[in-house]
Amino acid sequence: MESRFTTTSNEDDVQIMKKIISLLPNEIMKNVDESKSKKIVKDGNQIEFILSDLSGKAIASASISEFSQGVYYWSVYKEC
Repeated sequence: MESRFTTTSNEDDVQIMKKIISLLPNEIMKNVDESKSKKIVKDGNQIEFILSDLSGKAIASASISEFSQGVYYWSVYKEC
């Protein structure tokens, strides 16, 4: 599974969520329930997206791992 992607400040949460989902394996991708998924802003403005399945269980997450010259570098993690 590819685990990194980039965004700029022009992209909104919906676009970011779609990029995260597109990197997931098919068996995980088909179980994502966007209505149960959420964006969390932690201390220091760290952003994390938690993707959940139909039951509300977290199945993947993504967070900004680096920022350079106007580009956000995201890492995607599959939950065990």
